[in-house]
Amino acid sequence: MSIKADKLARELLALRSKYSERDFEDALTLIESGKYWEPMSTAVRKIRSIRPSATLSPISDQKPRSVKNVDQDLIVERIISRASTDPKMRDFIKDIISRDVLFPTAKIHAFTNIIGLTLPKKIPSRVYLADKVMNKMAEIPSPERDKLIEFAYNLAQPASSLQLWSDVIIRTSQED
Repeated sequence: MSIKADKLARELLALRSKYSERDFEDALTLIESGKYWEPMSTAVRKIRSIRPSATLSPISDQKPRSVKNVDQDLIVERIISRASTDPKMRDFIKDIISRDVLFPTAKIHAFTNIIGLTLPKKIPSRVYLADKVMNKMAEIPSPERDKLIEFAYNLAQPASSLQLWSDVIIRTSQED
């Protein structure tokens, strides 16, 4: 047995004390269904459709991607797919991730305070921010959400915050 196999066995035993037998059975069913391998096989098919002669190098020749990056890519996909029903929201979320809106941190906190979202002072990542904003914005009715998205983009413009607030107040009172 290898050292890695021994370490894995110890980790599984530690997880055994944390989760029930039913949880383990459900997890095994998920693994056996292939659900977690599907994104990988889809990516390989896409690569081969673009470059039919492409072959995958042996793992030892490839520079390994960190688990964090893979997880982050999956989270980005999930966030954008949830926002795909509303094109404005989808574009807004993409722009948050790419730092085209809500930059720097002061503007992030200004916007999240307006929508009632509490964030840590140091935001872990743009993906984390996009996920939290997406969840909170999903609770807001569409017309109001569109105004908030417009407000967020206006934060990027070099204007005084007093002017931005008065524009939002005036627009809201005119529409009522």
